[in-house]
Amino acid sequence: MPILELSGAKRAVDSHGFTKKWGAIFRWGGVDTVVDWKEMYGEDHHAWQVDRSSFDAILLNNAEEQGVNVLEGARVERIDLSEAHPWVRWTDPEGVANEAQYSYLVDASGRAGLISAQYHHDRKSNEAFENVAIWSYWDRARPLPGTPAGGINSISTEDGWFWVIPLANGQWSVGYVTHRDVFREQRRRHATDDELLEHLIDAVPAVRELLAGGSRCARTRIEQDYSYMAGRFCGPGYYLIGDAACFLDPLLSTGVHLALFSAMLASACIVSTLDGTVTDEEARKFYEYGLRGTYVRLFTLVANMYERRADPQYYLRTARRLNRGSASSAEDEPSVRDFVDLSAGLADLRDLTGDDRWTRAVVDRFAAQAREEQVNSPHQPGTTPGGLNFYPVHSVPFDLAAPTDTGEVLQLVVDPALGLRRRPDGRH
Repeated sequence: MPILELSGAKRAVDSHGFTKKWGAIFRWGGVDTVVDWKEMYGEDHHAWQVDRSSFDAILLNNAEEQGVNVLEGARVERIDLSEAHPWVRWTDPEGVANEAQYSYLVDASGRAGLISAQYHHDRKSNEAFENVAIWSYWDRARPLPGTPAGGINSISTEDGWFWVIPLANGQWSVGYVTHRDVFREQRRRHATDDELLEHLIDAVPAVRELLAGGSRCARTRIEQDYSYMAGRFCGPGYYLIGDAACFLDPLLSTGVHLALFSAMLASACIVSTLDGTVTDEEARKFYEYGLRGTYVRLFTLVANMYERRADPQYYLRTARRLNRGSASSAEDEPSVRDFVDLSAGLADLRDLTGDDRWTRAVVDRFAAQAREEQVNSPHQPGTTPGGLNFYPVHSVPFDLAAPTDTGEVLQLVVDPALGLRRRPDGRH
């Protein structure tokens, strides 16, 4: 939400009519962990369950309203990444060829990965998450008892986990995620994807009961090979953002956070390079350091959740260790607040800006608006006995302020304008 407000799109998203979300229940290992944002942040703090096509259109329209020249239906045919005279060639919707030089190229091409997958060929799949997701939509369902309003239900099974998500107009998104080998074996036993999904639901009483009385109202869909990371996130004159740079896993809905976070971070790096605050090399170091650190920290949390589905306290303890700015002491019980700070992206924003005053101020401002309108290692990956690769907790760069060659660190600033700043590094 802080990034949406910074972009200018927050009010449009809030007024669109998306289902408002106040938390979740993770039924992990048969034990419910309730994430209630009202209890943590107050009555008026929420997020949304969005339809991505509508949500993305709002962001695109917001960019155009702020002066961006938007051309829909164009197709990039070729790019040149040379530092001397970089250029891009594309065809417009009428098929007319165009070519132009650029100062900075931002690759937001999603999973197509124009630069990483088609030019550098350095995209690497995450072997830890060789998962398949199968899902569809229901016209009626209900949440687990005690679910915060608009909240998601995440229910683990022996071989994977289900999501049950309320959307607008009484529709629900229901899906299952499991390892591709398990999926292939299950798929061979059923004639159609629809039959497979119905079988998977019937096999889990908790999910079956939530969908009782409803019916599937869309075709069954399948996605796979979606967990990956580009070998480099930027280079001279270009940045990769969102799914063009990396994608993790649907477990904690990290995709939108990584997309918005990387877009904000690339914007800050570019404007601070153009105004001379930092060099291009320093900005690129900051971007690589910040985005890769964020990805690895989320990777660690998600991997640990998969590793110990039978022990929900395990991922809460992991969240405590990963949350550098936790207000809790090491002796306290694992905190759901630490888990929320990480999964909602608040910890990333806090670490890049050096403190959490910005996120606190924005959250407080959201509450005031809502009341007025009535309406968050260097070490190599290890391997668990079960074969799941994961990054150990101590591999995560907790301090995302990237040191420069001059003994300073760079930090993100949002006031009075988005950019980077230099400050002396007290560690040197």
